[in-house]
Amino acid sequence: MVELAGVERSEARLLLEPSASELRVALALLRSEVQADEQVFFYYSGHADERGLLLGRDLLSQDEIKGFLKDERAQVRVAVLDACKSGAVSTTKGGVMRAGVDIEWTVDPSVKGAVLITSSTAEEASVERDDLGGSLFSHFFVSGLRGAADEDQDRKVTLEEVFGHAYENTLTRSAESRSGYQHPTYEYRIAGQKQLVVTRLEMPSYMSFGYEAAGSYVVFDRSRGHVVAELSKEPGTERKLWLPTGDYY
Repeated sequence: MVELAGVERSEARLLLEPSASELRVALALLRSEVQADEQVFFYYSGHADERGLLLGRDLLSQDEIKGFLKDERAQVRVAVLDACKSGAVSTTKGGVMRAGVDIEWTVDPSVKGAVLITSSTAEEASVERDDLGGSLFSHFFVSGLRGAADEDQDRKVTLEEVFGHAYENTLTRSAESRSGYQHPTYEYRIAGQKQLVVTRLEMPSYMSFGYEAAGSYVVFDRSRGHVVAELSKEPGTERKLWLPTGDYY
């Protein structure tokens, strides 16, 4: 989000293995600082059950998450929950893509509301893979933000594009797991007429896959020792992944 979404480092909060009280304090601070014409993006990757987010021995309830989404102090609220049974927070009971609603990740008085994305339905596990060093859904969501979801090659990745990319690939690859299929869900509560652009692919460093390249490509960062992105393409088109300068294979 800092590299590609225009988020200032001073405006980003990263919590590693927080308690529920620590997360509540961080969310309360965020709410106190946010301006009426701003947008808030909350991404959670961890454990959950039908009651809410599991933070060690603590619980952040469904009602608290819904309260974040309903808090209209921020003009647009987006929550992405990558956890088992995370779909319990949503009223959507499956992974069906709804009709597109165009909104804009910019200051636009006509655009208001909230979006909730979950990595699975209320009854499903969310798959983690050792070869990816983490969750299947987050892997494809981040790959999408880095350009794998930019199907029209306009160097802008919308929320709908990145969800569609993560949904299709998570569903396909989860079939290989013991827990079975995983269906991400997507729920809009938005009024507006434009697209919500999450990342703008303007960073000078990128990895290019030329017209003759075809198949699936997994990109590994040697310095950090883990997979950073994945892209699939047909021959006859050029695709790119926007990555910081580094040593990859």
